[in-house]
Amino acid sequence: ANHCVGVSLYLEPSYAGETAEIEQKIILGQRHGDWKWALNLNHAVEWENSLHDIEGEFGAAFGLTRFLGKHWAVGLEARNINRSPRYSYIETSSIHVGPVVSFRQEKWSATLTVMPQVFGRNWKDGADDRSRNLDLIHNERVSVRLIIGFDL
Repeated sequence: ANHCVGVSLYLEPSYAGETAEIEQKIILGQRHGDWKWALNLNHAVEWENSLHDIEGEFGAAFGLTRFLGKHWAVGLEARNINRSPRYSYIETSSIHVGPVVSFRQEKWSATLTVMPQVFGRNWKDGADDRSRNLDLIHNERVSVRLIIGFDL
């Protein structure tokens, strides 16, 4: 069987008057039998305050999934997010880890991910919850994502 690594490139620009953003991703993935892994490297640059302030966001996500028959899959995902105002220093960083459950039919699919923040640091303000090593100023305590896709 051929086990090539798949590569996807993603570019998403957005503009809303006083703010603009360009997000880029490189996604690598591979399937071996009932197992599939994916690595997502991402970067975004955002211009705010009438396009006068700039902030960079970069990080990575890694997921490992096991297919359970034709319709269901379960797995684990880890994601790191870093923010850098004016690209001059890292203001905040967080790591989220949690389970993934997917369901697929012929014409649609749904994926639910629940990722609690397991580590976070806010270097600029110092007002994060350091006793628990979380950054709750810039990042959520638990990230919940539901993605629904339709084949057209």
